Order: sequence, then C-alpha cells, then structure tokens
Amino acid sequence: MSSNGHAIDWLTTFSAHGLVFTTSGGEGLADCLFCDKRKFYCSKATGLWECKACGLKGNPVVFLRRLYALSLDNTRDIDYKSLSESRLLLSE
Repeated sequence: MSSNGHAIDWLTTFSAHGLVFTTSGGEGLADCLFCDKRKFYCSKATGLWECKACGLKGNPVVFLRRLYALSLDNTRDIDYKSLSESRLLLSE
C-alpha cells in the first residue's frame, strides 16, 4: 500500500525499467534483464520477484540496485566521454 492508501501495481513500476509482462492472476512473467531468459516472475501486490533461470530474487529495492550495478558495468569510458561532450561538461 502506498502512503495514500492505494495499492501499488508493482508490475507497472517494473515495466518502467524495460520489463514487458504477461500476467496471470496476481503475477507477471517477463524476460529477465539479468540473464535474458523468460523466467522472471513478479508479484503484482508485493513487488517480490524471482528469476527461475539465474536464481536472482528480491524486492523492488534489490532489483533497482542490481539494475544500477548492471548499467555501471556496461557503460564504457567512451560513453561517459560522449555524454560529457554532448552536455558541454569538462572532461578529464
């Protein structure tokens, strides 16, 4: 429940980060962003998730932390340089 008393639809929240769900009851199934297998299950009501292929699981905060770490791992120095130049920031 959110602070205003309304239930949070966690599938919508996860979808904002690139997951495309098919739903059955109160659960969604999507391709896992961490292993690319269609084994990522998420509870619409609680936001608890688990990938049955790679074994990662957790709550929404754990998901965001893992996604952030993945994006840092996949960003190359040239990407940072390009972004810095496009925003007219000083580069080292």
